[in-house]
Amino acid sequence: MDDNQAVLLCANHRSLFDLILAYMLLGSWGLPIRCLVNGKYFDTPGLGWLLRVTGCIPVLSGHGDEAIDEGIAILHANGCVGIMPEGRLIPPEERPTGVGPVRTGVGRLAASVEAPVLVVGAANSDLVWPRNGVPRPHLRRPTVALRARVLPKLHGPAEAARDAIVAAMIEVVAEAEAAAAAPR
Repeated sequence: MDDNQAVLLCANHRSLFDLILAYMLLGSWGLPIRCLVNGKYFDTPGLGWLLRVTGCIPVLSGHGDEAIDEGIAILHANGCVGIMPEGRLIPPEERPTGVGPVRTGVGRLAASVEAPVLVVGAANSDLVWPRNGVPRPHLRRPTVALRARVLPKLHGPAEAARDAIVAAMIEVVAEAEAAAAAPR
């Protein structure tokens, strides 16, 4: 991937730490990213400021199409957009395949532009920053594993693009979980 090409990053969502991982991953390649984030977090002191200065796109309740349209415009301008297609932090009981229910907007994003899709699976990010808590210090750092796959431009209807992304997410999340569980 080069810095003059649009990139859509799709990742599973177990922790707010996932957003930091997305910025670190693409930032290490010199690619600035704009992530779609639940609008309620923009009202959180400190976090809201950080989301605004990093260019995150608020996804407001009942106005998800507007955020998707903004993401499409960014991709058409050869920008990078990040989305956690599950749309919220997913508890373990709601992700029997490693990935929770995926919303439809990711298919619209992927099918609307000529861009590769970087599918990322993260494991153990919720040990760093729990779903219903704040980041915790650890005497022994948990192993957070990432695995990724690049899908070429997804042609066809949005539903088919969504299904291809979901299948790839399930695979890379399983690979990340296996890597995180492997002895060090």
